[in-house]
Amino acid sequence: MFHTPIIRSWPALLLIASLASAADTDYVAEIQKWRADFDADVRTGGWLTLIGRFPVSEGITTIGSGPGRTVRLPSRLSKGRLGTLTRHGDRFQFGAAPGVKANVDGRAMTVKTRLSTKPGTGRVQVGNLRLSVRSVGDDFYLLVADTQNPAIQEFKGTTWFPIDSSYRIPATFTAYAEAEKVRISMTHVESKTLMTSTGEVTFQLAGKTVSLKSFVDDQHVHHVSDPSAGESLGRPGCRGRDLYGTRMNGCGLATRQRS
Repeated sequence: MFHTPIIRSWPALLLIASLASAADTDYVAEIQKWRADFDADVRTGGWLTLIGRFPVSEGITTIGSGPGRTVRLPSRLSKGRLGTLTRHGDRFQFGAAPGVKANVDGRAMTVKTRLSTKPGTGRVQVGNLRLSVRSVGDDFYLLVADTQNPAIQEFKGTTWFPIDSSYRIPATFTAYAEAEKVRISMTHVESKTLMTSTGEVTFQLAGKTVSLKSFVDDQHVHHVSDPSAGESLGRPGCRGRDLYGTRMNGCGLATRQRS
């Protein structure tokens, strides 16, 4: 008699366990796909072709593998004198050295050519070497890429932390009455660029209440950042400083809007 309720509860318990297992399976599959897409982007998105980034000063920058060049390149990729890059404010012009065959955005160069700094344009190609000028942080940099960099073939995939579904965390987003402008520290350059913070994301993790600022960039990608800049969120590989998007190293962050 006293065992009957327990026996009758087994189907419900099995159903709950089945649903939980399905949710965990979906969660794991979602992160595995994200990781696979990330590795594919590393292989083909230019991450491994970049071999150098050089600040561009006002005036003339000399480029090549020879001594005395402002930007010194590997001899396997460049002649002693490859060319010159001239800067006037935010305008740039490239001129190839005599005997150097170069093209800009697929068109052969015959004279000095002005370079666009917009993504996908202004690319100087000389053999396997590709040069472009881009705005990074608060200044302009010459990006040097080797389109046949051996690192591309040597890349075996990213090493990840184990997936733990307990880090799939429900969170609450609280919007600010007015968006705030906040300076975000960068690890690779000094930047005075301000990003727009739209509100805070709050959740519980390891018995602690954590609040992160939410940002939206010009590509409408959401970021969250810990104002304390560095305190661990309790998960190896989940840095407190920046968690981009909704997945990073197996960290999960599911948000719900609160009116």
